[in-house]
Amino acid sequence: MELIAAGGHTKRIAAQLEIQARTVDVHRFNIMRKVGVRTLAELLQFWSIAQQLPQI
Repeated sequence: MELIAAGGHTKRIAAQLEIQARTVDVHRFNIMRKVGVRTLAELLQFWSIAQQLPQI
C-alpha cells in the first residue's frame, strides 16, 4: 500500500518487489474490496486518513 500511495505504477511496484504486475493488480483489488472503495482516488483518500489516526 505504501508503494501505491507513493505514486508507484503497477510495473514499477512489481519490479521493486520482484513479482508479476498482475499480482500487484490483484493485491490492489483485494485491498480496495476489503476497505470498501471503488476507485484509486478513494483508496488514496482512505490511506491518507488512516495514516493520520494514532497507532494502537
